[in-house]
Amino acid sequence: MNAGTLNETGAVGRGKQNSPDNIRAIEYGASTNYLAARIKCNHPDIYQRMIEGEYKSVRTAAIDAGIVWRPTPLEKAKKIWLKMTDEERTLFQQWLSEQ
Repeated sequence: MNAGTLNETGAVGRGKQNSPDNIRAIEYGASTNYLAARIKCNHPDIYQRMIEGEYKSVRTAAIDAGIVWRPTPLEKAKKIWLKMTDEERTLFQQWLSEQ
């Protein structure tokens, strides 16, 4: 695991770094190195516990640090509900009333 370093604000972005291809010049998002760097920078206590092996993975430590968000089952259900057709919603409501 390499905690790496984060770029300074304004160091990357539109017009800041031109790349001839579509490959990311820096790591960000959900990469292990990026998450470790964020934890090291913003949550040194969690980073120390991560180094000591308290967490199974960098992602688990990032969830504990609040960097990675995990939706609850209710939040997932609400999102799926919005994608259902009227027929699917009716069938779901019928099933729910039987539970």
